Amino acid sequence: MAEQNVLKYSIYQCSSHSASFVPENVLTDNPNDGTSRWSSESNNPPQFLTLKLYSPSVVQTISFGKYEKSHVCNMKKFKVYGGLSDDSMIELLDGGLKNNNQSESFNLKHTAGGNMFACRFIKIVPIQSWGPSFNFSIWHVQLRGIDDWSIVRSCVSWFNYKKRLLYIFAGQRSKEYLSDFFTYNVDTDKIEIICDGKDVEVPPAGFTQRATIDPDLNEIHVLSGSNKDKREEYVKNSFWVYDISLNKWSCIYQSEIKTKEGSEQIDPPLEPCPRFAHQLVYDHIRKVHYLFGGNPGKSHSPKMRLDDFWSLHLYRPTKDMLVRQCRRIIRQHKFQEIADKDPVAALHYLQTELANTVDHSNHQETKEFQLLAFNLFSEKEKEVKDELSVDETFKRRSQLFDQLTEFFPDDMTQPKNNLIDLISLVLNFLILMNHEII
Repeated sequence: MAEQNVLKYSIYQCSSHSASFVPENVLTDNPNDGTSRWSSESNNPPQFLTLKLYSPSVVQTISFGKYEKSHVCNMKKFKVYGGLSDDSMIELLDGGLKNNNQSESFNLKHTAGGNMFACRFIKIVPIQSWGPSFNFSIWHVQLRGIDDWSIVRSCVSWFNYKKRLLYIFAGQRSKEYLSDFFTYNVDTDKIEIICDGKDVEVPPAGFTQRATIDPDLNEIHVLSGSNKDKREEYVKNSFWVYDISLNKWSCIYQSEIKTKEGSEQIDPPLEPCPRFAHQLVYDHIRKVHYLFGGNPGKSHSPKMRLDDFWSLHLYRPTKDMLVRQCRRIIRQHKFQEIADKDPVAALHYLQTELANTVDHSNHQETKEFQLLAFNLFSEKEKEVKDELSVDETFKRRSQLFDQLTEFFPDDMTQPKNNLIDLISLVLNFLILMNHEII
């Protein structure tokens, strides 16, 4: 059974509040402070308090703290709703509080059809207070449940089945190629813009975009076809994954295979050539994509059609695999530093510390490992070397640092652009602002 944790949340919305009894008061439990509560401005329905979790979670229990004495504004009857969006929630609890000073906890509905589902929003709806015609008060709220993303991810996917959303990406309007992204809710007849394709990295505009969806992983996959830019039209394939829960696009593959006009390929290809007008289907049970046919976009043979058939398996590296790769890269750099001073010590390090980080079943890694030993005692490497300068060592280690940052998201690393380039941008901005003021 997954561990149950206290779930962090913020105040998303409330129907009303009176005086200084703001909704943020429920974040802390101060039973001795009569002002530490949310109080509605009236008892006319609907009155509500909506909480937003820091991340989608399986919310299993809700607890209400109370004032040190009984209070006429305590909720005698209330309901709790939950969902992944604030406009699509289901009822999780129909209950009531006792009019005393003891905190109370309630189990929330968090399974349906034998599956756990996740929520991002929790809405508390007071129905009746203990004192007739009194406003509603909530003193403190604590939520507990599962926030482990490895578990929650599948719960989010299952719950999305009920939302009936149509995802619409890119296309062509007249002569304009679009890369906007939005959803259409079949039940509410509402359209929600996810992005306009201008300020975020998305699959390039073009035609014959092929998309599939994985309801278990909560992902949309897009294989591009013929991409467009301002200079020319060119055929170039790229494969993108959109994480619905995180609202994030990632390019995981790009094909830029180029062949000379009229040339024939002798060796069997290792990957499909760029194409458009192809067909793509997905087996979400076995997690396999199948690609068939298309047009390779050869200018000398525009009517050419392909009849090849490919399968694509996406393998996601585990944490252990990523740690091993980082260790291998670090030890390769250390090996190079040792080799410049003491080849014999470097050989011992290669056969022990570095060898332990190599996947010897991987042909590419094995080949790189063998080349290190070969280069160590090659004629070129046998030449007498001066000890590495401090500048050269710093340069190598800086390159190592940059290489390791590739394993981390951009928001956890230093800026990739040269900060000196920002100076001219700042100066231009200041000149513009000065001109506007004048």
